[in-house]
Amino acid sequence: MNDDLKKPAPLRIFKDTKSKKDTKTLRQNILHPLLIATSIISIIMIVFFNIIFWIMLYSGVVHDLNAISALIEQVEVANDEKENTPKEMIDLYNGELERYSVSYRSNLVFLNTDGKITTSANGFQSNEKESIEAKADELIVDNSITGLHQIRISKDILIVMPLNIESNDGSHALIYASIRSLWSAVKWGNRAILVIIIISFLAFLIASNIISRNISKPIKELSEQMEVVGDGNFSPVNITDNSEEMQNLTNSINEMLARLQAYHNAHTRSIQNLSHDLKTPLMSISGYAEGIKYGVLNDTQEAADVIINESKRLTGVVEKILMLSDLDALHTPISMGFINLTSFLDDEVKSLDGYALKENVNVACDCENEITKVLADPELLSTIVRNLLSNAIRYAKQTVDIKTFEKDDIIYLCVCDDGDGLSKEDMKYLFVRNYVGKTGHTGLGLAASKSAAEYMGCGIEGTNRNPPPADSPCYNDCGAIFTVKFYRTEN
Repeated sequence: MNDDLKKPAPLRIFKDTKSKKDTKTLRQNILHPLLIATSIISIIMIVFFNIIFWIMLYSGVVHDLNAISALIEQVEVANDEKENTPKEMIDLYNGELERYSVSYRSNLVFLNTDGKITTSANGFQSNEKESIEAKADELIVDNSITGLHQIRISKDILIVMPLNIESNDGSHALIYASIRSLWSAVKWGNRAILVIIIISFLAFLIASNIISRNISKPIKELSEQMEVVGDGNFSPVNITDNSEEMQNLTNSINEMLARLQAYHNAHTRSIQNLSHDLKTPLMSISGYAEGIKYGVLNDTQEAADVIINESKRLTGVVEKILMLSDLDALHTPISMGFINLTSFLDDEVKSLDGYALKENVNVACDCENEITKVLADPELLSTIVRNLLSNAIRYAKQTVDIKTFEKDDIIYLCVCDDGDGLSKEDMKYLFVRNYVGKTGHTGLGLAASKSAAEYMGCGIEGTNRNPPPADSPCYNDCGAIFTVKFYRTEN
C-alpha cells in the first residue's frame, strides 16, 4: 500500500496541494535574481563604457584638430604679407603632427572650387578621397568651408575641420582624422571588459552557489529531520552547519520539540488521569445505582448522596473541559462589568472554606482598598480565583494569603501560599494544558485560568516567592505566588 494512503486525509490533502504549486528551491530563489541582476549590470557597464570611451576619444580628436588648425592659422596670420603654398602648409602640418604625437591617422588636403582634391599631405586609404569629393557640395558653401563635419565610410568615420587660410592657388584647405584605429582601441577595451565580466561572473556564480548551498543544506537537513515530528518523534535535531544563526534556529527548534514532548507526555498523563477521575465516580455511581435497583443497600439516602456528589464531580470536570474548548473557539459569551473586587473575593473564599478547613489551611484576605473595582466577567473571574485559590490550598502548609493593591494604573490580585514552591519543570510548563504537577489532578485548572484571563484582556503569571518578586505583597520567604493584572479602566 502507498505510504501516503496510511496518513490522515488532511495530511494527504496538504501534500497534494503542496505538490501542485510551482515551487523553487532556495538555491534557485537566491541564484536566479542574482544572475539576472549581474547580467543587467554587465550590459549596463559595457554600454556605459562604450559611450564614455567614445565621447572621450571623439572630444580628444576634435581637441587635437582644433589645436593643429589654430597653430597653422596663427602662422598664416603672422605671414600675412606672403601667401603660403600648399607644400609649405603641408610641411607645417606634418611638423605639428610630430609635435602632438598623434596616434590616429590624419591628413591635410586642398580642394579646388570644383570640389576636387588637388593636394594631399599623406596618402588616402580605402575610398577616403572619393567620399570627401562626394561631400564637396556640403563642405564648400558660399566659396568657403565652415564648421565641423563627419563623413561615414564603411566602418570608418572621418572628422573634417576646415582651415581658415588662403593658399596661393585659391584652393580650400581642410584637415581630417580617421577614427578607424580608435575603433580598434574601443574593441580591445570591450574585449578586456568582457573578459573581466566573464571572470567576475564565474567567480560570482561559484561564490553564490557556495553561499546558497551553505544556506539551503542545513535547512534541508532540518526539514528532513522535522518530517518525523508528525509521527510523534520529538528527538532533538542536529545539523552540520556551525553558523550562529542556524545554531540558534536549531536550539529554538529543539526547545520547541522539548515542549512538544512535554506537552505530549502531559497530554497522555492527563488522559490517564481524566480516565481515572471519570472512571472512579462512574463506578461509584454505577455501583450504588445497582445496589438501589436490586435492594441490596439498607441506607438508600446515603447512596443517593454519593451518587449526587460524584455526579457533581463529573460535571465539574466536564464543564472545565467544555469551558476550555469554548475559550479556544472564542464561543464563550462574555459580560464585562465593574466588579467590587473585595466583596467578590470574600464570596469566593467563603465558597472554599470547607475545602480549606479539610486541608487545615488558613485563608487570609487583605485588600488595600475596600472599594477597588475591576472590569471583568463574573464567571470567568470566578474561574480564575477558584482555580488559583484551590491550587494554593492544595499546596500550602498552613497559610494562603490573598492580597490586592494598585500601582501605575494596574490593579494586582495576588494569591500566595507557603508551600514548597514551583519546581523548574513546573515553571517551564506552568500554564501548559494537560501538564500535571507532582500533586496535580487534571492539568486543566491553570490552563483554564490563563485562557479566561486572556479572554478578558487581563494578565496572569506565576513564580516562586524565594526570592520574592519585586513589590510582592506577600511576606513569607517560600511558596508560590500567582498574580492577576487588571488594567485600569474608568468606572
